Amino acid sequence: MLCKNYRLLHLKTVVRYRRVQIMYVSQNPKVNPQTNLSLSRVLSYTLEKKPWIFKPKGLTEAPTALFYDLDAYEYLLDSCVSAFGPNFKHYIAAKANPLLSMLGYAINKGMGIECASIGELLLAYETLGCADVVFDSPAKTERELKFVIEQNIKCHLDNFYEYERAKYLVSQSSTKAKGLGFRINPSNVGAGTIAALSVSTPDSKFGVDATNQNIRDALLAAYTESTWLDSIHVHVGSGGMEPESQLAAGVRFALDLALEINQRLGYNQIKTIDIGGGLPVNYASDDFSSQNVPTFYEYAQVLRKITPELFEPDRFQVITEFGQSLNAKAGFLASSVEFVKKESSRSNNLAIVHFGADICLRQAYANQDHPRRFAAFDNKSALPLPHNSQKIINKPWSLGGPLCFAGDVLARDLDLPSTLQPEDIIVMKDAGANTLSLFSRHCSRLAPPVFGFRWHTDAPSHDPQISHFALLKPRETIRDLEQFWGKPPSLLLSAENNSESQELASLFTNRQDNHEDGKEEKHLASSSS
Repeated sequence: MLCKNYRLLHLKTVVRYRRVQIMYVSQNPKVNPQTNLSLSRVLSYTLEKKPWIFKPKGLTEAPTALFYDLDAYEYLLDSCVSAFGPNFKHYIAAKANPLLSMLGYAINKGMGIECASIGELLLAYETLGCADVVFDSPAKTERELKFVIEQNIKCHLDNFYEYERAKYLVSQSSTKAKGLGFRINPSNVGAGTIAALSVSTPDSKFGVDATNQNIRDALLAAYTESTWLDSIHVHVGSGGMEPESQLAAGVRFALDLALEINQRLGYNQIKTIDIGGGLPVNYASDDFSSQNVPTFYEYAQVLRKITPELFEPDRFQVITEFGQSLNAKAGFLASSVEFVKKESSRSNNLAIVHFGADICLRQAYANQDHPRRFAAFDNKSALPLPHNSQKIINKPWSLGGPLCFAGDVLARDLDLPSTLQPEDIIVMKDAGANTLSLFSRHCSRLAPPVFGFRWHTDAPSHDPQISHFALLKPRETIRDLEQFWGKPPSLLLSAENNSESQELASLFTNRQDNHEDGKEEKHLASSSS
């Protein structure tokens, strides 16, 4: 089921690539990488056409924004879809970037949506009107599980307790159950370079460890008992995983288990294998791939070598759940510099900007695992700031965010120009995934606006020009913040005359009355004695 027509993102004709053009699609991107030149053109456009982005007038409007190159996003979607076989169905992971306009565009491209919470599920299923979703929450309530069973939504069971719950719900449902299966944990794959994103270890909170023979036997018994279990899911990690020895090895493990179960049962009960996502992103350079970071086509070739059965026609439906790799290289964050500190006593110069641990949690709290690249631009011309002559020793820079705690530092020892000054613009590259979706309310920051743009298709690569530019999500307001934190007691009774508001108001008003009563009782007791 396709979503509504998102006109904002249908800004140019989509070229449909035939199968014989897979190599061309994957290795010859017709988009502008996030070079300083292309970034400069975007910033120049905003300074000229949308000056209020970096020079806002409102009291609560910070000079910062998130930008998405929709040509790059389209290229990544097309590359993913065209790189694999016809029996592959791709579900974009909402957690990486839940912007509804961009999810809707992915659906119109033929993708489904992978959902990790009931909130994501309802945004996809009801708000976007998309029935082709996968539900992967590790903490599903009974009500959530009942909903997906009755709606025939694809769902992965995380443990045997949840399986028993599902058995009961299936027995009570009038709908024939389908699209259900276990999430397995091939713990022998081990952790990648980022421990917090590695989920195929013995202590992982996800799935059942099918390397244990007793658990393997229990899985076989479950699939034998419940013929509505028709899928298996595996996901070994979301970053820092080696494509062949870890990602593909985990898929091979799941495939072998599915083949074993089907063989023992004597027929192909398991029809779907969900191989998750986890494809790394090249955060080290402007290029979409590198020697250690494959394209979608290159990863598909690895899978063809390690798991050829997945590409056999009519054998399995294969699901992927890419998220970070479909979004990161399409987005960047930009902010005006508010202050610089260059005291001689500092080991690093310091620039304070308006994005930090509010929207870049991983960079602030775990920078060693999630470093990003930064660039500086002049606040009038939008040209990249020149670096010093090699004859001049330049002190390195630290980049501080807007939150009121010492840990809000996005990077240290950056090679930025010594000429950096207030109102110049700092860009964090490759910020299209796991930024706004991780937004923190610490210090009651307001989420920045999000913009999308496209390039003129006939402009030469050395002279890129913006053809379309539009708002994808408005800047949050103080009213959004008030709604998040709830109403003050003094306004509750006047605003809402219901039992819940009265109870909350009395919680605060009666506390003071009780406190006064207690003091009076204590005084009387003292007088009588």
